[in-house]
Amino acid sequence: MRASGFPTVPTKLFSLRIPLVCAATLFCAPSKAATYVTIDPPNATTTYATGINDHGLATGWFRDSTNNTHAFVRAADGSLTVFDPNGIQPSTVGAINNKGWVVGTYKLYIGFIRKPNGHVTTFSVDANHYMATTGMNDRGDVCGFVHDIHTAAETGFVRTADGTLTEFAPSGDTEVFGINDSGAVTGYFVDKAGVHSFVRTLDGTITTFDVPGASGTVGYGIDAAGTVAGAYSDAGGSSHGFIRDAAGNLISFDVGELNEDYPFIYGMSININGEIAGYYDYADEYYRGFVRKPNGKVKSFDDPDIGGLQFTEALAINRKGAIVGVFEDQNYALRGFLRTP
Repeated sequence: MRASGFPTVPTKLFSLRIPLVCAATLFCAPSKAATYVTIDPPNATTTYATGINDHGLATGWFRDSTNNTHAFVRAADGSLTVFDPNGIQPSTVGAINNKGWVVGTYKLYIGFIRKPNGHVTTFSVDANHYMATTGMNDRGDVCGFVHDIHTAAETGFVRTADGTLTEFAPSGDTEVFGINDSGAVTGYFVDKAGVHSFVRTLDGTITTFDVPGASGTVGYGIDAAGTVAGAYSDAGGSSHGFIRDAAGNLISFDVGELNEDYPFIYGMSININGEIAGYYDYADEYYRGFVRKPNGKVKSFDDPDIGGLQFTEALAINRKGAIVGVFEDQNYALRGFLRTP
């Protein structure tokens, strides 16, 4: 079973797991010092923790026993606030910024921003464009992408804090995954030559790039200095991680033994200190989380309550190195987790 952080949206819209990611022999070792807390909203049967801010507030979504979805914010003391934006079940919950604002979607095509006082602001392109909101900075700028339900074309977007929503595509289908506090975003686009990454600054300037020799390059996260964390595929189809600074200098790295059939790395988040969290297909065909320190040391990890299908997905990291994500427990249920170093 392969999990998806987006519960109700068509697979094509959320094709986040591109077969993509050289590096020194920095292979993963199990983490020993970290502590884990399971995130379980009341009556939850499935829980995804998808974002965490620098104050330790975590967010995500869950499905209850009646198959309804809800969003949540978990405070650092463990208390939970459960909400449905404008009384409507959320489709996705993407991120939380340091003001405690949560971004997500409902009805598949309407984006929302919820503030701690409960006030909800909504935005959309139109009902013909499903929307994924994948990031939000402290100013309230939001990034993501939309999917045309008629043509299946995908286009990136940035919605600035003043409410202006700008769609863009360097060339072909475009998905945007990360945004920093200056409004620069990263992601990937597809053209006849393959899959390429890019950085788009707030003024609309787009810089495209590929890891040399790669058959596909995807940027997942971008920090305040403009450093991008992502993944690329080599000529043999195996993934490796990369770090690209704002000047264009590239460092590549490996995360451990990859599965022969699915040798891919996914969903990297980078914090202000240069720590990177993500997950990968490991040798037994399931997911394992990893964290890479600025000194190049990489550790893989699984939630200690992991069960049958054995996967842990690390989805976000804050400046203190706390990571949130999802794992499968002994009863084959998907549950959120908080990992503290």
